[in-house]
Amino acid sequence: MQSHAPPEYDDTPPRYDASQASQNNPSWPYRPFPPVVNAYYKMKATFTFHLGDESDREMFAVRAHTGLAGGGPGRPGITIHNGPTDKHPLLAAAGQEGGLSPYSVISLPPFPGSSDNLSTETMRAAMRRACLTYRFTIEVGESPAWQRQEFEWRKCEGGEGNELFDSPFTCWFKLVKRSEQGGAAAESKALDEGGHIGPNSQGDVVVAALGWHGTWTMTPFRLQFMGTGLTGVFGRRWALMVIATALRLWTLKYQKTRFGTEFVS
Repeated sequence: MQSHAPPEYDDTPPRYDASQASQNNPSWPYRPFPPVVNAYYKMKATFTFHLGDESDREMFAVRAHTGLAGGGPGRPGITIHNGPTDKHPLLAAAGQEGGLSPYSVISLPPFPGSSDNLSTETMRAAMRRACLTYRFTIEVGESPAWQRQEFEWRKCEGGEGNELFDSPFTCWFKLVKRSEQGGAAAESKALDEGGHIGPNSQGDVVVAALGWHGTWTMTPFRLQFMGTGLTGVFGRRWALMVIATALRLWTLKYQKTRFGTEFVS
């Protein structure tokens, strides 16, 4: 029976090839992410799967790796490639900071003018108000007018958010844009911005949701942008961070660590 767990990890370390990446403006995806992004596994055993939609199931290749040889942002983790094969330039990566650390490390394209091959962000696991969360901060908008804003993945509980997905997918996590102030005023603003309010939203704007398929399948999970997250106002760097952190949540589900299976299942 086909498992919907991530592919087995590869020991081959990912490498960012700066000379190869200089082609076709690798700092951004070669095409926009669709509003609904599905993961597609292959029938044959492979370390690679794909992100796409029903119009093109192989937009971006994703490869699982252990990082044991020192490559990538951590071990284990995943790399996202800027094309339909793992031979295309590295676009982003997500991995584990350390065995007991609550932090995940996300590698993104470098900032304009930077000599670095990659830039690094972090995502932190925590329990807040009895709700499992994964929080990160990222630039929104487009260069040079970027502003850093805080976002948080929150676990859907008790059927919350299931109305956002078509069966057989159910809501697993929702992504909220953190508001500076909660309460009725923030909730009204969230609704005005096209967001969704749930029992654990606390007035913050829901801008994406991650759904999963509870049984074995070749399409194990789905990411949906929504509300303000659909407008493009947050920019391409934000969209890539959302994709990378969503993939990190999926791999955490199957890791035997305190902030892995115990938290995300």
